[in-house]
Amino acid sequence: MSSAEMRRKIKKTVDTLRGTQLKAAAQLLRQLQEEQDATDELLSIPGFRESFRRGMRDIAAGRVTPVEKLRRKR
Repeated sequence: MSSAEMRRKIKKTVDTLRGTQLKAAAQLLRQLQEEQDATDELLSIPGFRESFRRGMRDIAAGRVTPVEKLRRKR
């Protein structure tokens, strides 16, 4: 299904919603947009993608430090 077809289908569905359902749909769409904005911001940081990949490889290989060991003792 193309993006244009998906948009038409979504718009058609939204047009059938009322009241609480419409508010919930609007809130969900706002949240999705905010998440996309945050993702775009991270991806715009030079070197972020490679750093993220490296971190994911470290996690998969078990090269992690438990958060309890990171806490300072007072």
